[in-house]
Amino acid sequence: MELFVKELGPTVLTTDGRVLICKVCEKEVKASVFNMDLCQMSVETNIPLYKVQDPSFKNFMLKYCKEILPDHTTLRKHYLKKLYEGTIHRIRSAIGDKRIWVSIDETTDAKGHPYSLDGGTWLSAALYYARHLEDIKRVLEELDESEAAAIKKSKDLLLNTSVKSHLTFIAANFSALPDYIKKLECSSQMLSVTLKIFNEFKQRINEAEGPKGEMVKSKLKRVLQQNPGFEILTQIERALSGEAGGPSIAEMSVAEISCFKYAPAVSVDEERSFSRYKSLLSDRRHGLTPENAKFHMIPMCNVTPVE
Repeated sequence: MELFVKELGPTVLTTDGRVLICKVCEKEVKASVFNMDLCQMSVETNIPLYKVQDPSFKNFMLKYCKEILPDHTTLRKHYLKKLYEGTIHRIRSAIGDKRIWVSIDETTDAKGHPYSLDGGTWLSAALYYARHLEDIKRVLEELDESEAAAIKKSKDLLLNTSVKSHLTFIAANFSALPDYIKKLECSSQMLSVTLKIFNEFKQRINEAEGPKGEMVKSKLKRVLQQNPGFEILTQIERALSGEAGGPSIAEMSVAEISCFKYAPAVSVDEERSFSRYKSLLSDRRHGLTPENAKFHMIPMCNVTPVE
């Protein structure tokens, strides 16, 4: 009910929590707290609204909650947009006149999915195999390769001497990287802490030896050169630490620079949201319009805090 009142204002609508009263025409407005809460719960937990038509769901709600579920079209037509507008109102009220931080990926990941979500996992897996390679060999020797193609393929890979040398290279040079990646994923730490972690990460990369080590170092150098914003963050961090900033932030005010104290230097939070997009835009939802996708996505990514 409060969503309706917030949108139109208390001079137009009032509510006692159960009934809406239009102060202009002095009439009750038909709206259900249960229906609104049902719509909110369904959207925030990514339960398709048409699920309210499922007989088992309807019988369960009637048996234990004594509530008759509305038609899914009722939720979509009369409550979904109100939920979206209420969420937008809550976000705007929380922000007020404060500055906000916007993070956008500058490039598309090469394989079509966020690298940051699997880079640390890939390294951890390689390090696991490096630590337990001999044990894995012994287990595979006990298995019959005629029982599964995967067994034969695994045995053939272990016969390749380059596998051991590659794992040795990774273990010798990059064993600490998964921990650094995990630390960089924290979105609540100060910019100075994030940049300190990154500089330690960069130092470990630069210690890598051999031709492959040079390739990795060149890759890191190229990525930083293509990201001028990182140098700006570095200058801002120096200014926040009381040192001379740099020419890139000369036009920024003291208030603007101060806002960067907790600025995130990585876009991992944005990439984490990809899984939510995928769950909403699944192959089963062919009839979801762009407008309704917006009405679903905003509340789903900004769940109402538990009071």
